[in-house]
Amino acid sequence: MGSLSRAAALAALVAAFFGGFVGCAAAPPRHHNHRPVDEGGDDPKPPPPLGPWTDFGRLSTFQAAGDIAHSAHRIGTDSGHLLRSPDADASFKGTQPVGALFVEALSPEPTAPIEAYFIMRRTPAASGPASWEYLVATPDGTLAAQGNLGLCVRCHAEAGPTGLFPP
Repeated sequence: MGSLSRAAALAALVAAFFGGFVGCAAAPPRHHNHRPVDEGGDDPKPPPPLGPWTDFGRLSTFQAAGDIAHSAHRIGTDSGHLLRSPDADASFKGTQPVGALFVEALSPEPTAPIEAYFIMRRTPAASGPASWEYLVATPDGTLAAQGNLGLCVRCHAEAGPTGLFPP
């Protein structure tokens, strides 16, 4: 009986060992934060598309406001071409009219195609970075982000009361 108990114990150990591999392979995949992927659907979904940038069609009427050799908007050595809407004050020093737009068209180098637009639209707020709505658009004018974007607000607060960095 003693050897049967050992055989049963060994069989149980082998079954548990190989069963563990089978169980592991059959387990649902895990995210980097080690929780199972929810096949039922409560994982965060990407936000719905924001749609087109409504002023994209007017971009050809914007005026050049300067070039930026190394944009601070993305990591790397992007080149930025700064544009302003016709109603924007070119001096960068005074309060901009409500609705004025400033756009930085980013590309990896000055002659390369544009990869993104970083946009500021003046709102009715009194002054500073809170007086701007921040937008990010793709080269075809589709919005990737819009609103009171935290990183934009924080950085443009360093520009002083206008919220603008002159070129």
